[in-house]
Amino acid sequence: MKFKNILKKAEATHKARNKEYNTSYVKFGKIMDSIFPDGITIKGWKQWVKFGLFFMNMSKMSRNAESFIMYRKFHLDSTHDAGVYSFLLEEVETELEKGE
Repeated sequence: MKFKNILKKAEATHKARNKEYNTSYVKFGKIMDSIFPDGITIKGWKQWVKFGLFFMNMSKMSRNAESFIMYRKFHLDSTHDAGVYSFLLEEVETELEKGE
């Protein structure tokens, strides 16, 4: 695929997502800052795995909130994704701590 066609597809994706999620990425930053007003220190790969899953879950919930604000309905893909990230976080909390 030619570069200009890739850009057109990317622009179309951006427009579609922006319609769905608006500027949830800006609100997400404010949400995370309110949860961690003093910042956060992460040490070791296990903490990165846990925080990564938490981060993804919060991102999906932020998108869900934006969808609810705009359309008075939740975005089911984001709902499902948040559930998966929650369950993965539980798995990590219980299994990863047992050992590699």
